[in-house]
Amino acid sequence: MYFLRKVAVPQLRTGLLSSHPRQAHRRPALAALPLIAALCLLLALAFTPLPAAAQAPSDPSLAAAVALKHDGHYEAATSALEAIVQAGSSPELARALYELADCYELQYQWPAAADTWQRLVEYTYERHPRSVALFRSAHALQWSGRYREAAEAFVAYYYLQPASAGAGPALQGAGDCYAAAGEPALAAYYLGQALTGMPPSEERTEAVLKLSDYLLLSDQAPAALALLESEAPDVPTDQVPAYLYRWGQAERAAGQEAAGVERLETVFRSYPRSAAAHSALVTLLEAGQPVDEYWRGLVDYNAKAYQPATAAFERYLEAGPTQHQAAARYYAGLSYLALKDYDAALDQFDQLISEHPDDPEVPRALLAKGNTLARAGRPGEAEAVYASLVQSYPEHELASEALLSRGTTLEQSGRPEEALASYARLYTEYPGSPLAPDAAVAGGLLRYRAGDAAGAEESFRVAADLGGEGENAGRYRYWLARSLLDQGKAEEAQGLLESLAGGQPNDYFAFRAHVLLGEADPFAGQESNLLLDGDRAEAEVWLQRWVNAEWQPGQMAPSVTADPRFAVAQEYLELGLEDEATDIALSLSRSLARDVLAQYTLAVWLREEGLYRPSIQCAANILYTQPSPETNVPRFIWTLVYPTYYSDLVLTEADDNGLDPLLFFALMRQESLFDARIGSWAGAQGLAQVMPATGEWIAQQLGEPAYDQTDLLRPSVAVRYGVWYLKAQLLYLDGNAEAALAAYNAGPGNAELWAGRAGGDPDLFYEEVEFKETRKYLSTVLPNYYQYCRLYREQ
Repeated sequence: MYFLRKVAVPQLRTGLLSSHPRQAHRRPALAALPLIAALCLLLALAFTPLPAAAQAPSDPSLAAAVALKHDGHYEAATSALEAIVQAGSSPELARALYELADCYELQYQWPAAADTWQRLVEYTYERHPRSVALFRSAHALQWSGRYREAAEAFVAYYYLQPASAGAGPALQGAGDCYAAAGEPALAAYYLGQALTGMPPSEERTEAVLKLSDYLLLSDQAPAALALLESEAPDVPTDQVPAYLYRWGQAERAAGQEAAGVERLETVFRSYPRSAAAHSALVTLLEAGQPVDEYWRGLVDYNAKAYQPATAAFERYLEAGPTQHQAAARYYAGLSYLALKDYDAALDQFDQLISEHPDDPEVPRALLAKGNTLARAGRPGEAEAVYASLVQSYPEHELASEALLSRGTTLEQSGRPEEALASYARLYTEYPGSPLAPDAAVAGGLLRYRAGDAAGAEESFRVAADLGGEGENAGRYRYWLARSLLDQGKAEEAQGLLESLAGGQPNDYFAFRAHVLLGEADPFAGQESNLLLDGDRAEAEVWLQRWVNAEWQPGQMAPSVTADPRFAVAQEYLELGLEDEATDIALSLSRSLARDVLAQYTLAVWLREEGLYRPSIQCAANILYTQPSPETNVPRFIWTLVYPTYYSDLVLTEADDNGLDPLLFFALMRQESLFDARIGSWAGAQGLAQVMPATGEWIAQQLGEPAYDQTDLLRPSVAVRYGVWYLKAQLLYLDGNAEAALAAYNAGPGNAELWAGRAGGDPDLFYEEVEFKETRKYLSTVLPNYYQYCRLYREQ
């Protein structure tokens, strides 16, 4: 098995500190003081004429240390690098210092990193590598809490490289560090400098908001207000609520209390779903301002502050206003429902229905009442409410949803014939509803489970006809094919499956179509050797022949080098701004979406820089532009899209645990796109996206008491824990790989429940999965697995 052995330098994900500095009273004129300090720093650095660092390690011991770092063996890498640095005889001492400083960062040892970057600054003679080390030292000082030193280092970098792409981030870094050091006037000065020449964008608006904060902290409220007024025309739509909130605060700080309160009330009423509305609500209450209780409840509800929301709605209703009464009842009911206080929720819905029978909210209240009864374990009453909604409001847009919910409730209550009638009424009377195909397929599945293949065929055919070429067309056609196969109607079934399979599977049902058509089932347990990497030279000959005969391998595409964004991405990467470099590279890739040579050369460059996630995304764009990628695109490009990074780790762990490594590559590609430092909104971390609590449990099972959740960002730990956990799910679920993957995403208890209901049928298991996210997960990992088997299995 091959490994694309680019020994990348995993850069630290940097970000500007958001701590609130203490009040200070310096003025921007004092910017001369840090400038003097920065110039002194530059003068001190100017008299260290030592050799520049080599760009790639040729020292075997250095290469071995870098390989250890890449795989997450940070302690071993640190020891090896410290030994090289201490010996001081390596011709690549500068590179060793660089790798050592980066290794300290990956272990969150910021003081050691800052000192090592500073040593590299003093060691390196050439202007460019010295300035890079200076910028990196500034960031390490910032994360060490040495804010003034960090600010001075950022300023020194700026004066070394004033025209560079890093100048803006350096000025912003200086501003944030001076703010954190309690000097907001200096912070405002440098952040104001950073705004010069920055085009209108979300980034600029965020910088403006931050600058207004610094101006307010330094008692420059009129300047903050003038800034916000002047920038207002260019604020992106989705940032308007936050911008208005900050503007109102500035007005109040400038002594314009009435104007500020009015602006905060605008946020509160006009953007009740925004986070800024909740901030405005809190500010108004703290200021002693009267607040309309209905809008207060609505803002709290949207902020998921359900307890305060119910209290506000109750106060509003108790006061007896004529406006918003029905809506207040409705949202009060939803708030109680979110709190699982079903009786209180039902009381609110019932009062709305009885007291406001002609209000437009009544159909929504009926549907919400039915849903509440269903969640409260009262299906018979829920079904009756759904039926009354349809009977009373047959033309309402919610009638079809009520019929579908009624059918589901009846089915779960063991009343299949009535459920079928409800589903049929939906797709018969409301064929234009987007829910009509779902109702037909629900009926088809009910009949399929009962062994009625002919009835299932009838329902699935309705679903396929109504669904057309829509988003779920593959699902409807697949189930139609399965019902046809069960009746021996192989010819029509095969035609459906072939049209569904297409070239390569891109979702669950296309994957299953390939399996049913007789192709090798990846889960069938075939033993075979794993193939080596595709032929890169072959791919590049293909590019010359079909794309650009004048292009030479090893060169970046002319369209890429002509775009200034590429140089910016290169510079950001040198400065450790990996996220920013990735964003710019992907922006460049999107603008050259149909330029195959640009996508290929970007993908290779990003891979060589260790940016695996955007590399995969660029390479995938090549497939999207080809009419028949499975036959036209060389295998090497396919392996860029479905790579096997960290294979030395994966192969070892998979072999130790008796797991197919290709299955884990398929999982890891979905989880992280091989980005070792990535995290999810839910808290999962690393290559295998293991949750910290799960990681702690795995560590206990493996007898590793020194576990820390940051260990999940180490490739060696992420792979070991991920492989072990996936294998544990396979053992728990009797080798059911589809259920094991679902368990990896949604937990073993859920997967066991779904598997029990499915009775061993993989497709019924997929239908039993209750979480949309888990279905999407299976619909990605399984086609991934197909591709990995196609590309890397010998047969």
